[in-house]
Amino acid sequence: MLVDTNNTEKKSSKLVNWGTVWGLIFATIALDLYINYRENSQDKEIYRTKYEVKASEADSLRAVKVELEKRLLELNQRETTAIEVSSAN
Repeated sequence: MLVDTNNTEKKSSKLVNWGTVWGLIFATIALDLYINYRENSQDKEIYRTKYEVKASEADSLRAVKVELEKRLLELNQRETTAIEVSSAN
């Protein structure tokens, strides 16, 4: 019984070729998913950093607002006191 080795080599080489093609397709899809994941995580980091900067600016503005309101209150009290003193004379 003779086995046709030429025919089996063709079948196995076709199988290897299709396996290589599908392997490359899956590898490309996996690489694309990985790159998209990295881009999304980098975008999230950028947004998080921007948010933290804006939150810090807002906190600083709130602190300055409180300080300015105190100074305004002091100035209003001094003005009221000065008006009372001048009207009493």
